[in-house]
Amino acid sequence: MSDSQRLPDLSTLIATLPPGCAVIVRHLDLQTQVDLTARARQARRSFQTLILISQDWRTAAALRCDGVHVPESLARNLPAGLRLWRKAKRRVLTTSAHDWPGLRTARSMGADLVFLSPVLETQSHAGRRALGRVVFASMARRAKIGVAALGGMNAQTICALSGARTSAVAGVSFAIKN
Repeated sequence: MSDSQRLPDLSTLIATLPPGCAVIVRHLDLQTQVDLTARARQARRSFQTLILISQDWRTAAALRCDGVHVPESLARNLPAGLRLWRKAKRRVLTTSAHDWPGLRTARSMGADLVFLSPVLETQSHAGRRALGRVVFASMARRAKIGVAALGGMNAQTICALSGARTSAVAGVSFAIKN
C-alpha cells in the first residue's frame, strides 16, 4: 500500500515484489494518483503486479487499473457504476474491515479480498487497538472470504500467522528498507 509519508514512490518497490502481488495507491490527491499509477504501470511491465486505486473507481477506470480498494467506511454504499465497471471489465474489488460487521459487509458486497486490520500495533493506525494474533486468526478462519493480514507485518509476524488461514499479507513498513 502506498503511504504519502513512508512510501511515496511505488515504482522502486514493484521491481522487488514477487509475481502475483498487488499495489494499492492510497494517495487521495488525484494528480498524485495519476503520477504514481503511471510510474507503477511502467515499472510492472515485466512483473505480474496488480495496481488498484483506493476509493475512486472512476480514476481506477480512467487509468486502466486492475481494480479498486474501498475503505470500510465507504463499503456499505457501493455506487452502481463501480459494480458495473467491475463486472464488465473483470476488475478486482478489495475492502478493509476492523471487526465482524466489517467482515460481513465485505462478504455481502462481493469483495475479492478483505484487509483485516490492525493485526498488531502499526504506525498507520496509531492508537487503534490491535486485534492480536489469536483474534485475527479466529476471524480469518470464520470469515468466508479471502482475508489479508494488515498492521504490524514483518518477517517474524508474517511467519507467526502461518496457521491463521490468511490469503495474503499487506503493509507499508515491511516494504521499506531502513
